[in-house]
Amino acid sequence: MKILIVDDKVINVAFYGRLIENEGHEVRSAAGGKEALSILAGVHDIDACLTDLNMPEMDGVELYQAYKTYAKEGKARKDIPFVLVSAARDVVRFKEARREGFADILIKPPDIVRLRNFFDSLGSTEGSERCENLLLAIQEHAADLDEIIKQILTAQDHGSANALANYYNDAQKRIQSLLD
Repeated sequence: MKILIVDDKVINVAFYGRLIENEGHEVRSAAGGKEALSILAGVHDIDACLTDLNMPEMDGVELYQAYKTYAKEGKARKDIPFVLVSAARDVVRFKEARREGFADILIKPPDIVRLRNFFDSLGSTEGSERCENLLLAIQEHAADLDEIIKQILTAQDHGSANALANYYNDAQKRIQSLLD
């Protein structure tokens, strides 16, 4: 796989480049959004893009917006996932990036395992297989959960029923926060 790294700081490009190359992927780099856009428009072999948020001339979100325009016009591949990386904890910009369609958003220093897993899942079925395995595990335990709920209801154990309801409400909120 060929990953495009976009960052105006050479040390970040070197760090991410080394990490990605150690995982067996090829790296291209750009010092800013405009250079990255010309690479994306000029070649059609980039499989993913890791971009910084705050860069002069064109930031990471503006780069992604311009890339989407290029892709619609047939000037760039349409299916390139973008990962946004930022030292700034700008929730407003992160929400904007998520709405735009970024595949992931990471805070610097990024979670290396998460970044590694993201790139490893591209072009493979590993990510979808992992999801299928999790769904199977949940389905296997759903019958056990149904039995526990029946026992709680039969015993009219209000304390356990409330504890279980609170646990699942909290779990639902955590899952929803991942989706937002």
